[in-house]
Amino acid sequence: MTPNLTPAVRQIIERVLQLEKDRLDRKKNSPINDDILKIIKEAIG
Repeated sequence: MTPNLTPAVRQIIERVLQLEKDRLDRKKNSPINDDILKIIKEAIG
């Protein structure tokens, strides 16, 4: 990853990537927007 990312941005990227991987593994097709919004809100406090 780009080294100049803030810790919050890095956390968001890592968690969204993990979320997407988990969803692909389970072949879950439900909307992901709410999950991503929750990750962002948690990261920025």
